[in-house]
Amino acid sequence: MNETHQMVSKALQGQLSIKIDYLSQVQQAIQNEKLAPLYRLLDKQRYDDVTQSDQADDVQENLAFLVQDNRASIAQFLAPDLLAYIKSYYPFFELYPLDSELVTYSVFIGDWWNHRQIGVLDIINVRFDLNEEAIDKLRRTSQLEHDQSIYDTDIDEINKIMVGLSEFLDDATKRQLEIRVIDDQIEQLHEDKKGFFVNRADQKTRDELQKKRQLLLASEKRVPAVEEKLKEHQHELLELEKESTLLDLELKVVLEKFTDYATFEQTLHDIYRAYIANLLGKEK
Repeated sequence: MNETHQMVSKALQGQLSIKIDYLSQVQQAIQNEKLAPLYRLLDKQRYDDVTQSDQADDVQENLAFLVQDNRASIAQFLAPDLLAYIKSYYPFFELYPLDSELVTYSVFIGDWWNHRQIGVLDIINVRFDLNEEAIDKLRRTSQLEHDQSIYDTDIDEINKIMVGLSEFLDDATKRQLEIRVIDDQIEQLHEDKKGFFVNRADQKTRDELQKKRQLLLASEKRVPAVEEKLKEHQHELLELEKESTLLDLELKVVLEKFTDYATFEQTLHDIYRAYIANLLGKEK
C-alpha cells in the first residue's frame, strides 16, 4: 500500500467516523429523551443562533441529511411534546395531521364549525408556515373599532346595488299595469278610426304608445335576470357577514390569551426560539 493510498484510506475513515459519531449522538438523544440536543443535531446553526450558543463541541454542521430517510419517524418522536406545548400556549388552536407521515399539521383557529386554517405546523423545523391572507385579515380586523369590519365598504356597496335591484322588481306591478293601459289606448285608437284613414296625429300617438310599450316589455324581460342577480348579491352579502363574524370570533379568542394581537402574531414567528427555551428549562 503506497503512501497516497494510505492517506486516502485515513481520510475516508475520518469522514466515516464523523458520520458515525453524528448518528450515535442522534441515537443517544432519542434514547435519553433529550429533545433539545436532538433539535440541535437537526439544525445546529439555527439552534445556536436562537440560544446564542458559542460552545465548542463535536457536533458537525450539515449532517442532518444522514437522517433524511428517518424524518417521518423523527417527527413522530418529536410531535407529542411539541403538540402539547402548542396546545398549552395557543389553547384556541386545533391541530390535524396533514399527511400520513405526521410530519406536518394543519393549524386552525377555534373549534367552531367552518373554522379557518391559518397555517401549517412543521414538526421537525418547529415552524408555522402561515396563510398570509388569513393572517392579514385578522391583523386588519384587530386595528378596527369593535363594531367595524374590514368588509364594511364592500357590504355598503352591495346593499346599495341590492336596493336598486329591489326597486326595479318592486316596479313590476306598475309596469304591467302601464302595459295594460297602453294596450287599451291602442285598441281605443283602432276602434275610433275603424273604416277611416288614420290621421297624422293619431298615428304619432300610436307610435309613441307602441314605443313606450316596447320599453316596458323590455324591462319585464329583464326581471328573471335581475332576480338572479339579486340572489347572487344576497348570497355574497351573507358570506361577507359570516366572514366578519368569523374574524370577530378569532380575534376574541386570541385576545383572551394575549394582551394584544401584535404580540400573538410575533409569537407565531418566534415559536422555535420559545420552544427551545422551554425544552432547555425542562431538561436542565
